[in-house]
Amino acid sequence: MKSPDSPSLDPFVAAVDVIGDAWTFLITREAFFGASKFDEFASGLKISSSRLAERLKHLVALGLFERKQYQASPPRFEYRFTSRGFGVYSIALSMIAWGQKWRSAESDVELVHASCGQPIVPKYVCRECGEEIRLEDLKWPPIIPRNQALADETSVRGWRKLPDVMSVATRKDPATEVLKVAGDRWSMLIMYGALQRAFRFREAHAKLGIAHNILSLRLKALVSEGLLEREDAGRQAPYRATQAGKDLLSSVLVTRTWALDHLVDADRPWNQIIHEPCGVDLRVDIQCTHCGEVITPQNVIPKLKS
Repeated sequence: MKSPDSPSLDPFVAAVDVIGDAWTFLITREAFFGASKFDEFASGLKISSSRLAERLKHLVALGLFERKQYQASPPRFEYRFTSRGFGVYSIALSMIAWGQKWRSAESDVELVHASCGQPIVPKYVCRECGEEIRLEDLKWPPIIPRNQALADETSVRGWRKLPDVMSVATRKDPATEVLKVAGDRWSMLIMYGALQRAFRFREAHAKLGIAHNILSLRLKALVSEGLLEREDAGRQAPYRATQAGKDLLSSVLVTRTWALDHLVDADRPWNQIIHEPCGVDLRVDIQCTHCGEVITPQNVIPKLKS
């Protein structure tokens, strides 16, 4: 059991540190479309064999995949989802919805809810009270300082941002729009802070511990992509989330919920986001807008578009 004096873990930061890289998402996406063998993952992505092997090893270490031998000579293995891995699908659904709304992105497939036969239109609700989530109903913890995450061998902090997500993803997928605009650790953490309140450059640097040049590049990109805005160009002008930036809230909260469900040690204190209508630490479920049932990976049918 952790000491009560241990620093609080932030679930979203913890999730970003272990799954917050574009390759992790792209590889798990291929698994949702049926890939389980090395060659099947390779055929769906423009990725080198060495990098794919590295990422698959990482996903096994995370407990998202389990590695099973299916051939003895020569030895060959397949990679299958664990329950923790299946949980990532909710994050993908929230990213798809954002890409469709804010980039009008097309998809190779239509996702259908098996229970009602309707195309999936997600609705984000509090698991405790069932109310739809609104940004103004949330009470945030103090803005997140550095080092409030998991520090272990599964961290992906050192992995580089993909220079062009679209060039390595062979499928048309609205979720890649989120990876394109905020698909790296620093961009995700900047937007996490921006959802809580406006901030200045100096404050972001102090809280995140990010190099000045990298912070400047990330902020410039987030403004260019329409996720952040400034009232003027002055050096001390604060950054604020635009409506497109605020609509990343669903992805943030679903990611945080995944961490609480699958990653966070229950004995360790963690930063809470209080849902004020019911007063509990928020966990989010995704409901089908048509029938009201909670959507799970098992009741989603991907249908190829003609």
